[in-house]
Amino acid sequence: MEPSTGRKDLKPWVCMRSESEGAAPGIAMPAKSRKDIMALAFYIYTILILLLCAGSAMTSLSAYFVSRKPAFLLALFFFLFYFLDVALIFQFEYTGQNIGFSPALFYAVDYPQVKIVIATGVLEALWLIVCDYLDAKGVTLKAVPAVAFALACLATILFMPAGKWQQWVFYTWRQVFLLWVLMFAAFVYLRSPEGHFRMRLARYRRLWLVVLVFAGAITGEDVLMILVWEPAFDASLLPLYLSQRNFSEN
Repeated sequence: MEPSTGRKDLKPWVCMRSESEGAAPGIAMPAKSRKDIMALAFYIYTILILLLCAGSAMTSLSAYFVSRKPAFLLALFFFLFYFLDVALIFQFEYTGQNIGFSPALFYAVDYPQVKIVIATGVLEALWLIVCDYLDAKGVTLKAVPAVAFALACLATILFMPAGKWQQWVFYTWRQVFLLWVLMFAAFVYLRSPEGHFRMRLARYRRLWLVVLVFAGAITGEDVLMILVWEPAFDASLLPLYLSQRNFSEN
């Protein structure tokens, strides 16, 4: 009978090196302990992100009550939707520990409809913040990118075969939306005449470059983790924790 792998099975495995090897006796950390440490590290990491999102949302709400600027209200929704996005990953990880983890699960897009709604909420809130700052008007301009994004994600789920390419395309649509936001902001800046408005936009050139770099990093990490990396689906829970995450995005 194989030894239990439940949470109560915490007995250390003791390994002794022979004196002929010139090494002192040592205690090897069992695989179960390594799993617990990994689970704790990702648990703390996820909780910190959730707390940061919640704190940022409350700060945005307070700023809106003081200034009544719609950008702060939009920032509130941005952080709330991102909070839900991270919470969904958190739920997936801690229910997935109790089931066998396979390549099919690693490359699966779980709860696609929910993820489409949440991602649309995050990116549309960001897009509306940019539109507000750029004085962009028109319901069509503000709504069409979000509708196109949601339809593209849905088409990816409906018409692409399940697997690594479907997962990569599904998540890459987020960077496409983000790139649209950056390109539109650059277009408005380059087309604007010299004056106060152009000077106001120029203050955010470094932020624009930082976001562009992170968009590239997110895409590169997705290529590496989804299309290139071939995880070993053994007793390790590392593929479980990496299947739904993008550290550059966080």
